[in-house]
Amino acid sequence: MGQKFLNCTNPRTLKAVERIEQHYLLRQLPQATALVGLDGSLVDASDSWLALFGLPPKNYMEANIFKVLEHVGDLKEKLSNHNTFSFRHDLGQANNRLWLESTLTPWYDEKENIIGSIVQTHDISREVEKELEIERINAILKQNPKWPKWVAGNMTSKPKGYTGVTKPKKYTKSPCLTNLM
Repeated sequence: MGQKFLNCTNPRTLKAVERIEQHYLLRQLPQATALVGLDGSLVDASDSWLALFGLPPKNYMEANIFKVLEHVGDLKEKLSNHNTFSFRHDLGQANNRLWLESTLTPWYDEKENIIGSIVQTHDISREVEKELEIERINAILKQNPKWPKWVAGNMTSKPKGYTGVTKPKKYTKSPCLTNLM
C-alpha cells in the first residue's frame, strides 16, 4: 500500500513527465488555445479549441491552420513575419454563424527560437451582433429626415435647450366644424 515515486534523476524521464503534464494542461484550458508549427501543422490544442472548429480530438494532428482558417487572407504572410497579430473571422452558415477573434503569438522553445505560433480564439458573437444592430439602427435613423439630427448620429450631443418634449401644434378651426356650430 505504499506510494510509488517516479525517479526524476534521469533528465529524459523528467522531460517526458513535463511534456505529458503540458499536453494535459493545454487540453484542459478553458480558453480555446492551439499550438501551430512553422509549417502550419496543428501540434496540440485545447479541447475547447478543437470543439470550436469542429475537429476530432483524436485526429487533430492531421489538421493544418491554413485549412482551418482558409478564409483568412494573408495568413501565411502574417505568420511568416513572426509578430503577434489578431483578426476577426466567422464560422458556420448565416443562421448559425459564430464570430471569432483569434490572436496569434510567436511560440518559442527553451533557446528562444521561434518554433511556431500560439493561437488563442475567443467567441465574440455577442459583441459583433450588437455592433451590427447599432449599424442597422443608425442606418434607419439616417434615412428618416424627421428625426432630430443628434438622434440620427449626425451630432455628438443634443442641441442646446433640447428637453425632449415638443410643443403641441396650434390647431385652427376647420371650416366643416364652424358650419356645425
